[in-house]
Amino acid sequence: MPRRLLPILQLIVTVSLLVWIFGDPRVRQEVSALWKIADRRWVLAGLLAGGVGELAGVLRWWCCLRLAGLPVGLGRAAALHFMGLFATLFLPGAVGGDAVKIAWLAAEFPARKIGGLLAALLDRLSGFVVISAAAFAVVALRREWFGRTPVTAAILHGVLLTLVLAALGLVFWAVTSHPRLRDRHPHWLPMRARIIEISGIFALFFAGGWRSLATVALSAANFAGHFLIFYCAARALAVPVPLADFFTVMPIIDVITMLPVTLSGIGLREMSFETLLGALCGVPPGAAVLVSLGGFAIYACWSLLGAPVFLLYRTRASHV
Repeated sequence: MPRRLLPILQLIVTVSLLVWIFGDPRVRQEVSALWKIADRRWVLAGLLAGGVGELAGVLRWWCCLRLAGLPVGLGRAAALHFMGLFATLFLPGAVGGDAVKIAWLAAEFPARKIGGLLAALLDRLSGFVVISAAAFAVVALRREWFGRTPVTAAILHGVLLTLVLAALGLVFWAVTSHPRLRDRHPHWLPMRARIIEISGIFALFFAGGWRSLATVALSAANFAGHFLIFYCAARALAVPVPLADFFTVMPIIDVITMLPVTLSGIGLREMSFETLLGALCGVPPGAAVLVSLGGFAIYACWSLLGAPVFLLYRTRASHV
């Protein structure tokens, strides 16, 4: 029952937020008017930007598989990547797609079931490095801009606190995973052996050389493509937000929507766009909501490529 409770709660929160957002007649009127004037050329540009971003995501995932010691070809790595994207649309939290990829890899590499988990953690670690760097850059360069209103300042500080706590947790985990310390973990610790095994991601990452640097660089390209999707959605709807301002708010919005509160961040993302673009860029509520929905729709187009992959993908067990 507890496993079913979280997605039920997320569905309730998602629906509640959407009802609250679209309960405002101004929002409904603005959404309807803007949708009719959408510039299809910018929609196409958003699709291209998303394609470049997902190509970077595929290459990053492939590098992470190699770092984890799993000899997966680029084609199968791409298939697993898009299967994960597709699953993320319907599974709770941002890691639902990771669970699908890990399950398939466990079936393909039964002798190295931990490899898929290590690859997924390496993938997330490289992304965390980039999104944290982007968020801290926002704090360093645009803190006064976010301080225009108490609400936007509170959002920035809340995101910063979340990232700092997460970073401290990772540092603590990395330090305690050192060979001299990890064997001292209490024997009563639940899943002690598995925790020690998983902590090997830090050794893999720091010993990875150019592949580790490549995962970070590809994460930056992946996030840039993702941010451009929503910028193109804004341009398609004639919403005048400068590119620099858009790239300033997007890392903050992405951190917020990564929280496992709603399904695929739906509702929470729209509320974040409405609050931040409205307070900082003067964007009307309906326009901000439609930018969010339009960007998510473009992103979903690439995610839906995982549907046929699910039908065609066949497991090939390996003894590696």
